Amino acid sequence: MEQNPIRIAEILLGLKDVNLIGVEDLGNEDSKTPLRVHIECLGERPKCPVCNGMSYSKGSSLVELIDLQSFGRPVRLIWHKRRWVCKDETCIAPSWSDVDTRIAAPRLKLTDRAARFATRVVGRDGRSVSSVARELDCDWHTINDAVIAYGTPLVEDPNRFGKVRALGLDETLFYREGRYRTQKWSTSIVDVMSATLLDVVPGKGGAEPKKWIASQPREWRDMVKWGTLDLAGSYRAVFKEALPNAVLVADPFHLVKLANTRLDETRRRVQQNILGHRGRGGDPLYRIRRLLNMAKEKLTEGANDKLTRFLEAGDPDNEVATSWRAKESLRELYAYRDPGTRQRPPRCSHQ
Repeated sequence: MEQNPIRIAEILLGLKDVNLIGVEDLGNEDSKTPLRVHIECLGERPKCPVCNGMSYSKGSSLVELIDLQSFGRPVRLIWHKRRWVCKDETCIAPSWSDVDTRIAAPRLKLTDRAARFATRVVGRDGRSVSSVARELDCDWHTINDAVIAYGTPLVEDPNRFGKVRALGLDETLFYREGRYRTQKWSTSIVDVMSATLLDVVPGKGGAEPKKWIASQPREWRDMVKWGTLDLAGSYRAVFKEALPNAVLVADPFHLVKLANTRLDETRRRVQQNILGHRGRGGDPLYRIRRLLNMAKEKLTEGANDKLTRFLEAGDPDNEVATSWRAKESLRELYAYRDPGTRQRPPRCSHQ
């Protein structure tokens, strides 16, 4: 059993070279009032940072830091930071305080271990900043400041990506701003092979993604063999200029969505040409409008029979059926896993 107070402080606080002065409890057993743990740094008297001469202490100031909970109660670490001044009166060095990043990073209100805990659970585990703030009994900004300070070097570390062979770009409506709810867009940059979000840059144009790709090392860019994108010309220009050797692959979601849009346009045109009005409840093509947009493999036997019957009744020239077959053939192209496959897609039953 350890009885040395210095070793007890090292074990319980996870800190070396500190002196545990005492623990202050201002509440009762059931109180949520934080425990106040008082510590001070140990070690030799520091030398003057300017003249390297001797220094003397001008007293200490109390710095209150938010720490991890202890046995279900919030904790405040009270750091008695000594203030030092050079003994040489002619020295131009100002006074300075104890600095120990093992206890806390400069200008943050959390201890180092509390800040690392908050960064880990927010960044890796996906917890909200507000829930962590409630757990540590502090405000939202205190946790968010720590997550930004500790998380930014992790996000900006190029080694966290590893090797990226397939890079994807896609736009997302990020938020709406101001009185008129102006749309603000962002572009997500994704490692397609591992489904990892690499970064988010502002806007849905090509300028910011191009700048981001250009900031990566040349060796990293040379490893990107494929680029996946929607049908936006701005993203195509990004790959052509920033990654000219990458093979471009159209995102199946956007391409199939476009095929379904063209299928709907064909259906409406045929409907108008034959019956002279928009689709109504009893019209054959209108009754199968949703079945036409479904994937072929999801159609039940009854749905497939219904699709066949109503195409024969409402599509005499096979224009809608041809568009439907083209849409399904496009979907089947993305089902092939072997790049060398030359197999012709199977013929559909709706001829």
